[in-house]
Amino acid sequence: MKILIVSTYFPPQNSIASLRPYSWAKWWSRMGHDVTVLTTEKQVSESDLSLETTSFKVIELPLKIPFASASKAVKTAAKEGVQKKSVKIRLLTFLKKRFIEFATKTGCFLTCRYPDWHDGWAKKAQKFLKSKSTTSWDLVISSGCPYSVHRVGYFLKKNNHTKRWVVDWRDLWTQNHLYPGLKLFHLYERSLEKRFHSKADQIITVSDGLAESLRKITKTAVSVIYNGFDPEDFSNLFKNSRKKSEVLNLAYLGSIYKGGRV
Repeated sequence: MKILIVSTYFPPQNSIASLRPYSWAKWWSRMGHDVTVLTTEKQVSESDLSLETTSFKVIELPLKIPFASASKAVKTAAKEGVQKKSVKIRLLTFLKKRFIEFATKTGCFLTCRYPDWHDGWAKKAQKFLKSKSTTSWDLVISSGCPYSVHRVGYFLKKNNHTKRWVVDWRDLWTQNHLYPGLKLFHLYERSLEKRFHSKADQIITVSDGLAESLRKITKTAVSVIYNGFDPEDFSNLFKNSRKKSEVLNLAYLGSIYKGGRV
């Protein structure tokens, strides 16, 4: 099969969200499928993941974030300790702080709620794929958040460039319990979400709880594909011998949200 995975999160970006689409690309290509990944252009980081990507094709398109240069100037000034010497830097620092507070509170411009910077990337991705109009896919799977990746999947399905389109929600969008978004855009978000779901052939998510929430708002089939781990990712780790103990240790490795939700 010819498969396209659309995900803004992908190695070498060090994120849990990167590993889900990566595992699909890795193992599907090993099974003999022709796999292409469409993702955002990655910035070099000290924490980058070193994972094999030669068995499938990765296409990176740049993500334009307004005010990125201003943000970089603030970081540089902070390192050099010159904030107090420049009115401009002090103003930029203040605005950046207020913006981060707004994004964290609402989820807007934070991949979780509308609007988001990735909307512009999605338009760029559609334009890129449109230029490859002769290319068709047996399967397209878009993995969000950001919700913007589903704009790309919707575009391909609507224009008959794929036989099947799967919408993957790692987190809920309009029902997100952490990020309420802005009431001004709630109707638009729900309308867009409904459009995605009605066009998709299948919806998948990471847990039974999220699946139940999704089934309440769509008639499209919803299935669960849990997050897991790949034993090969741990093959080179130093193996420490554990001391024998009769005590049973349990570890919860997820997040504990406000109100005790996990």
